[in-house]
Amino acid sequence: MGLFGGLFDKKVCAICGGEIGLLGNRKLEDGNLCKQCASQLSPWFSDRRHSTVNEIAAQLAYRNDNRARAAAFHVTRSYGDSFTKVLVDDAMQAFMITGADNFAKENPDVFDFGMVTGCRPDIHEYRHEVMGKDAEGHPVSFQPRRYHYDYQFDMTVTVNHPFIDDMHFSLNSGTIEDADRDELDRYVAMTEDVVETMTGRRPDLSGEVPYHAPFCPDCGHDLAPDGRCLFCHPLIPVAPPRPAAPRPAPAPAPQAPRPQAAPAHGGPQGAPQQRGPQGNQQPQQRGPQGNQQPQQRGPQGNQQQSKPAQHSGSTHETSRQPAQNSGRPGNQSEPPRGGGPRGRG
Repeated sequence: MGLFGGLFDKKVCAICGGEIGLLGNRKLEDGNLCKQCASQLSPWFSDRRHSTVNEIAAQLAYRNDNRARAAAFHVTRSYGDSFTKVLVDDAMQAFMITGADNFAKENPDVFDFGMVTGCRPDIHEYRHEVMGKDAEGHPVSFQPRRYHYDYQFDMTVTVNHPFIDDMHFSLNSGTIEDADRDELDRYVAMTEDVVETMTGRRPDLSGEVPYHAPFCPDCGHDLAPDGRCLFCHPLIPVAPPRPAAPRPAPAPAPQAPRPQAAPAHGGPQGAPQQRGPQGNQQPQQRGPQGNQQPQQRGPQGNQQQSKPAQHSGSTHETSRQPAQNSGRPGNQSEPPRGGGPRGRG
């Protein structure tokens, strides 16, 4: 045999009988397989080199039957944002893990849920240190050291299948930074949904993605809730709160009217009594003997303390002294005539 003995010998495919080109041979344990027949195998099949010709023939027969099921597959649920997705047909109680769009042409494998033997989520955390700079611009580590974290959501589904053992795929197309908490929470929930769909049990994966407090890339200190670094940026003054407006004083409660004292005997009804400067009732004046002085009455019959009334008329009459008796009763004495008294003769 020469140096290249057997390299350029003609080879025939053990499945279809066609001639295999120089770079088209796919080795089997006991034969050769052409490139075209190898492309019809399941994409999840990885043990070709240790498979016999009969095993490859049996798998190609299974793949031919699977094409009809793939064409009838109707997607009701979908998980994943990468090229490979988990597609579920609830009516068929089956699923496929593929990135194919034309099922009838690309013939992805259709698995019954009863074939699933396990579903393991693999959430990978990647970290790299964030460095600061010293006064001369050289990179230095923060104290304590600071890291950026990225996450990758992978899954492994194991099945009881004659030609396929397990399927490993990613739900996200690229790593997700820990700063994007909403996106991380969405993928955690998606991973839990896939595990529950495959096994019927929902795990709690919230602790697989711990929270890392954000920090300042300049000094390494933790950031405030509003995203500011309290060491690199001054605090923004906050206006003091306005004092609360004073509440109006409550209105005084209405008081019941005080009962009025009974009017004095003989006085007008309802006439208020006179009170002193302090609002107390003035005591009634009494005479020298301590007796109450008679009250004055007004024109309407009320008693008044006044002088006896004088009768008015056309002319006022003055009281006259009684006339002296001159010997004649009823006659007024006249002055003596002649300038003096008469003598007796």
